[in-house]
Amino acid sequence: MTHKHRIVFLLYPECESLDFAGPASVFHAANGRAEETIYTLQYVALNGEDITTNAGLTVRTKDANSLRLGARDTLIVPGAESLALSSELKRRASIDLIQRLATNSGRVASVCSGAFLLAESGLLDNRRATTHWEATSDLKASYPAIKVEPDALYTVDDNIWTSAGVSTGIDMALAMVKHDLGSEIMRGSAQRLVVHSQRAGSQSQFSTLLKAQASGNGEFSDLISWMNANMRNRINVAGLAQRCAMSERNFHRKFTKVVGQTPAKFLDGLRMQHAKELLDAGQMVKAVTIAVGYGSESGFRNAFEAYFGLSPSVYGSLNNSLD
Repeated sequence: MTHKHRIVFLLYPECESLDFAGPASVFHAANGRAEETIYTLQYVALNGEDITTNAGLTVRTKDANSLRLGARDTLIVPGAESLALSSELKRRASIDLIQRLATNSGRVASVCSGAFLLAESGLLDNRRATTHWEATSDLKASYPAIKVEPDALYTVDDNIWTSAGVSTGIDMALAMVKHDLGSEIMRGSAQRLVVHSQRAGSQSQFSTLLKAQASGNGEFSDLISWMNANMRNRINVAGLAQRCAMSERNFHRKFTKVVGQTPAKFLDGLRMQHAKELLDAGQMVKAVTIAVGYGSESGFRNAFEAYFGLSPSVYGSLNNSLD
């Protein structure tokens, strides 16, 4: 018999809607894939009042004061914009409530700036944690005992989970499903929601693609988008230069200066990162080889091992062993 889990969302006025709605949808999708109710969802607030979120949604909650959590329960605290968060941080009753609920909870998690509420309660002291990239410096300065990981999508330190912000709450929830129910249910849940099949927590909040597109005021943004969308096809520097209406020599020089890598090296990196994501999603090496534009499986294997230091087969096995 599969163990049941209760997911408790602790809401407060003007909290971010997506911070709890995204993860809630993941757990609901997991129930559908498991064909039984593994996760029950509960929305609570300090006094059980109706909560109006930042998006104007009104959520009916239960009173959290009499709530008791156990080993099969997960407490999730969403974030909010600065004014609402500041108000909540000053409500001592809210901080005391988090401390009490966390005491016996099997898992405690935050999404985005919800990390500040966990930090204020002392739950993040001497632990690894993250939050939205715009707030990581403030988190570190305000709570120096925390080991802030500014570039992580989400972190796991014992039973404390923190995620970077909004959509990364979905990644964190998918990782929880993977931990609880295995890769197959997690992947099915991701497919149901039409999202990436759980990005690794160590993956940067800033993708290679976005960083490059932002370089030089976005001078090569359209070209990089085209490269990303067409990497399964044969691409060479001459063709890229032609798309930019530039000579090959001038294009090579300017692209390298703006992006920080030669066009060929950047494309190789883009292909390898995409290959890693496809392997994370459980795709076979043969399919990944085609998807990232390699003519032979052996050529792809050699390139992947040179880039990451291990073969794609070993990488896939290690990823799947984390269930």
